[in-house]
Amino acid sequence: MTRQELAQFGHLKREVVLLEDKLHRARERALQMGRVPDGMPRGSATGDPVGVQTANIVLYETLLTQKLEECQRLLNEITAFINGIGDSLLRQVFLLRYVEGLTWNRVADRIGGGNTENSLKQMHSRYLRAHLDCHTCHTGV
Repeated sequence: MTRQELAQFGHLKREVVLLEDKLHRARERALQMGRVPDGMPRGSATGDPVGVQTANIVLYETLLTQKLEECQRLLNEITAFINGIGDSLLRQVFLLRYVEGLTWNRVADRIGGGNTENSLKQMHSRYLRAHLDCHTCHTGV
């Protein structure tokens, strides 16, 4: 697993938050129009503001569902990768950094034991380099 693949989970979680915000705002706009959209068509998009909001709500709900499913799939992959790490300290580092989404400074604070941000980053990088080198040897990529 690459750094980009690991970081993708955090990006997806932020995208989910953005979609949730858009969905919330679309629902609020619909409520301000005096009717709660129920998913039923209301006419053409150009002449029906509630219909436009309903279409937006359906779109955002669909996108949100897709992103949540993608997040779950990626979380499963990352969890499997982390569980395959033999060293407990490294598992904790990867878990805190990629699943919990903590900054390196917060990871060092949570790990404690005199471990610094830089020492944990270095352990992390060494593991990934060794893992990627090993992966490349076995796959021929």
